[in-house]
Amino acid sequence: VYKRQVSTQSTWGPVSSSTKCAKQSRVISPPAMPARAPPPLPNPMFSMGSRPAAMSNALPQPSEGSRALSRGLRELAVDAAALEIVVLVDGSGSMGCRPATNIAGDRSTYFDRVRRCIELSVEAFQGHSPLIGIVQFGDRANVELALTADGDRVKAVSRRMPFMCSFSEDGIGEGFMKAEELLGAKEEPESRTEEVVRKRILLFLTDGANVANDTEVMDSCRRLRGRGVAVLCVGVGVRASHLDAAASPGHAYELRSFDELVQVFQERF
Repeated sequence: VYKRQVSTQSTWGPVSSSTKCAKQSRVISPPAMPARAPPPLPNPMFSMGSRPAAMSNALPQPSEGSRALSRGLRELAVDAAALEIVVLVDGSGSMGCRPATNIAGDRSTYFDRVRRCIELSVEAFQGHSPLIGIVQFGDRANVELALTADGDRVKAVSRRMPFMCSFSEDGIGEGFMKAEELLGAKEEPESRTEEVVRKRILLFLTDGANVANDTEVMDSCRRLRGRGVAVLCVGVGVRASHLDAAASPGHAYELRSFDELVQVFQERF
């Protein structure tokens, strides 16, 4: 029987202690990293804390409520030679506290978006000889602007309209009644001696005012609808089903944000 002897020496001869130390002390360097490119220079078209100019109007796809509102406004305006529109604005505290957007540096509130919407309504309805009025409610109600055909005045009043910043909505019923008076809905139809019959619209904008349980509101809305006024109730943060009782049939709208409302008027429905 033959036994194979295995040599402990290297093929090239014995390994010296100095060679072993050299191998152990050798450090393998990591591969060289490619040079990092310098950061791009700021684009002058972009402003700090705002969206790029090219994307400033970019919005998510419109919600079903937004599309329904567009259709509703088109249907109301399409056959109207003239329009009377009263915008009834929620002036409760939340409208001025809640940010309209989560974009850094943009401090706009819901109420700012409502102001912008009223401005845009002048151009949106310009083909229908519109008369536009504004009522704001909180713990009381104010007529901010009586019905007028002066578009420049509508814009000026909406821009500087003071925010009521109320801690209650006790004046909501009074607000609806003041809107009634502006629209002449308390008058008999025969007492309106205009040559041109105007289609009348009440546009109610809120972020959650309680309408269904308010007797004054419901009575006012019944009178408005009975006199042929289209009552449009638009809510952000409130379900359309909570506005149905006050609105004309099919005219309660739930939007994701007041930006959607601005977009509807910006695109003129």
